[in-house]
Amino acid sequence: MALSPQDAIHADDLERYQEFMNTVSDSQFLDMYMESADVKIDIYEYPSNDLVQSAYFKPSPKADQYFQQEKEQADALQATEDEGLTERAAIFSTATSDAPTEASLVSSIESATTIETATSVASATSTATTDSSAETSESSIVLETSSTIEDIITTTAAPTTETTSAAPIPTFTLLATGQGPMAGRGLQTYPYDTAMAAFDAAPGGDPALNAQVSPFTIDSQGRLVTGLGLFLCGVYSPMNFLLDAPAVVTTCKDETPLRRVFLTCKLNVELKVQCSIPAVSCVSTGPAPWDIPVCKAAVGTWGMLSTAIKGPGHVLHIGNDNTTSYYDRLELSVEKV
Repeated sequence: MALSPQDAIHADDLERYQEFMNTVSDSQFLDMYMESADVKIDIYEYPSNDLVQSAYFKPSPKADQYFQQEKEQADALQATEDEGLTERAAIFSTATSDAPTEASLVSSIESATTIETATSVASATSTATTDSSAETSESSIVLETSSTIEDIITTTAAPTTETTSAAPIPTFTLLATGQGPMAGRGLQTYPYDTAMAAFDAAPGGDPALNAQVSPFTIDSQGRLVTGLGLFLCGVYSPMNFLLDAPAVVTTCKDETPLRRVFLTCKLNVELKVQCSIPAVSCVSTGPAPWDIPVCKAAVGTWGMLSTAIKGPGHVLHIGNDNTTSYYDRLELSVEKV
């Protein structure tokens, strides 16, 4: 239900915020995000007043440190948008020059669809000759019907040297599968760093900066890479009332342990992408929204994919197996480009 101004509770200081918290328990808050200089908290369960579905709190001076980090991220994002067109054009030019190699690798996904039993093995071999007769490349792809797909190995023979390296898996798009509201939709990403990946992002004022269904590949380190050279990361988003909240999936260029980490992914024989991030364990630092939980590395990984409404729309998340029902669980299937 959409809110009108009179349906919201406004608190101008910490005392009024604490008074409100006495009537609504922390467990009733399931989502929080920044909006301008205020903290917006969506209430999905409430004790009595059917009109109260959101509360806006103006932060006290104690919150300055919390909001400074958000401001720095917003400033960095604006700077990235200003140079987005130039960067996108440069990366697109580079990606175009590699198109023949990607096209030859697409056949591996097509051959994978013929796998029908747990004992079958599909192999595909292609040979490409460059303009120089002195250099020949041979790509051999082997798909085993196990829990993972073996690395694609490319061996290059030159007149005097020979090297072996792991090559990316062919280009594909990612589709949400399952019973959730986004089933059948393609994953969209923005052409700049630190932007949420969503399935139904609304267009903005500049078409060049809109989110689009992205072509992906998996590099030799297992990272998902967009057609513009950006990676996908999980941004840990613990809240004092939901300490194990799933991480938000965003575009990224690098990672920071315990804050933003690369998704590590693999393509299985069912043509589904399975991803994970390192597990974390977080503890509360106080009852207020601006009290940031403290996290440390934990044993294992998180690999439960889900979606929930944030910012641009239904945003992709990755969390642990105990992800609450507020998040719609899903799987990611491959569709070749």
